[in-house]
Amino acid sequence: MNALIKPSAPLVRYEAACKALAEARAVDEVQDIRNKAEAMRVYGMQAKNKALEVDAAEIRIRAERKLGELIAEQKRGDGLAKPGPKSVPTGNRIPTLAEAGIDKKLSSRAQKMAAVPAEEFEAEVGEWRQRVQAEHARVTTRLEKAGERAEKAMPESEPEGPTLAELVDELQAENTRLTALIKASEADDLKAEAIKWRAAYDRALASQSEAMDAAARSEKRETYAVRMCRACGKAAGVADPNHTDLRDIVKAVQAMAKEVRHAA
Repeated sequence: MNALIKPSAPLVRYEAACKALAEARAVDEVQDIRNKAEAMRVYGMQAKNKALEVDAAEIRIRAERKLGELIAEQKRGDGLAKPGPKSVPTGNRIPTLAEAGIDKKLSSRAQKMAAVPAEEFEAEVGEWRQRVQAEHARVTTRLEKAGERAEKAMPESEPEGPTLAELVDELQAENTRLTALIKASEADDLKAEAIKWRAAYDRALASQSEAMDAAARSEKRETYAVRMCRACGKAAGVADPNHTDLRDIVKAVQAMAKEVRHAA
């Protein structure tokens, strides 16, 4: 691997890179080789070292094909972690493609290249090496198209059942939906209870208003009765009816009425 770091090291040769790829068993290892090969290709181009540039470009192409093969294998064996909460420490779990520095575009291209039959792939790479100096052709584009053709020619497989991670995601989504429904139901119950108490409050206000009106009418009647009683006291000769106890006024009126009856 040091051969892919130091441009002057002899192990940067094609054979050493192929050996490193053959020994790689994880997507992050292959991605590391691919990135270093791309750095070597740029260095070769800047140094005007055409042989180094072509070798490095081929290493990158082969690394991307190996990436596609590993991704396909890991998908079939549930060997790739799904994006989401990292409940397991990073050192003890399988990294996601994003964590390995593989975006969706690279993943798609790599899987298309992996779908190309081995003989066709080697033929494409061999032809590319012969014409790349003159045409500066991009073999990756042709290999992607070949991969698309290979994918279309493959028989459709039976749809796979959901993985454990997908089932967990579905259960979490269902739990979230049910929790929202429960909260909405509780909110409706609280709303109904609030409406009930509001109606009771309105009835209490109405009763209070009626009681106050009745008290006001009663007070008016009482005031009128007192005024009439004092007027009767004045007619009966009470010296100061406005300041005399009403019971005394009543007695005076009763005595006057008794005298009038005897006189008659």
